[in-house]
Amino acid sequence: MSERATTAGIITGDARGGKDTAADALVDRFGHPLVEAGRLYRLNTFHQLYQARTISLELPKEEISSHAGEIESEELFEVLGGIDAFIAQHGLGRLYESDINSMVGYVANTEVAQKVTDQEVGNTIRRLIERGEPHIIAVGRQLAHVAIAAGAEVALNAYFECTVEEAARRERLRKKVQPDTPQWDDIFTALQKRYAEDHGREINTVAPEDDAWRFHQKVEEEGFNNFTIGVAAAAHGVQIVLDTTRTSRDEMCAISQQMYAGALAYSRAS
Repeated sequence: MSERATTAGIITGDARGGKDTAADALVDRFGHPLVEAGRLYRLNTFHQLYQARTISLELPKEEISSHAGEIESEELFEVLGGIDAFIAQHGLGRLYESDINSMVGYVANTEVAQKVTDQEVGNTIRRLIERGEPHIIAVGRQLAHVAIAAGAEVALNAYFECTVEEAARRERLRKKVQPDTPQWDDIFTALQKRYAEDHGREINTVAPEDDAWRFHQKVEEEGFNNFTIGVAAAAHGVQIVLDTTRTSRDEMCAISQQMYAGALAYSRAS
């Protein structure tokens, strides 16, 4: 890697797989700027719905979703005040908190989603590079090619996954849902549907790269530790897949931080 190149730590993966937790852990330890592709994507989704005049907070989730799927406009929203200001300006708090996941499966299978990823996230990364940031962290869906196109060199490319059963358990804890309530089963059903849509859609598919290394397999079979697997993956330019199904939050954060430290060490030495 060239001395002046901005390096990128790419964190991607399944819903509730741990990618946001891992990205936050990297920011906490290293203090590098964070690019949140999901927030930019949701901002554009809101804009598309708002422009098409299909937003109504009183509509059921299914109807909001069907409206989202009908949007054909490819106009991209220029991010000015950011997603929080946009939500506040148009009174979308309830929609953001409650209904966004039901919209994702419909809107994500359009060219809009891909253009948001390539244009808005890419522009954000370029601005950070132009500002002279030596390192950035980006979290979202399939971002390595976007970071490279924006002028960054990928140090760590990590994919976080878990079973849908574990994803549902985490979501229930997050929402404080009690057993024997309608929401208990609804959460599993919704995530099961989302996983199928994410893994099966043609545009912006959510899946590990074909040549990715399985973290636990590499550690067990080749004797890597958390730091050295980060070094080796950076040297080979491959993605690391971490299955977090049986991994505690603290352990996942520690693994992420040490892998990233190893990847940075390699980039500095190259």
